[in-house]
Amino acid sequence: MSSEPLDVDHTVSDEPLCGEIGDRIMSEGGNAVDAAVAATFCLAVTSPHLTGLGGGGTMLLHKNRENKTVIIDFREAAPAGVEAR
Repeated sequence: MSSEPLDVDHTVSDEPLCGEIGDRIMSEGGNAVDAAVAATFCLAVTSPHLTGLGGGGTMLLHKNRENKTVIIDFREAAPAGVEAR
């Protein structure tokens, strides 16, 4: 295995077009979080039944400089006072 750093910046998405949009954001100076947000907005258009502005999700983020990976859970939740009828 090489110790050379990889020069790989790609956005992975269920929809290839949304991944391409994320890649473009990074090629224009954005970071991985910028790319993920852009790809999510794209998915809100291409797959509105799965995601959207009011929806939630999960993000796996690797902080390369710290060699630390974190999971951000932003799944939606009903307010505490809501009751099923």
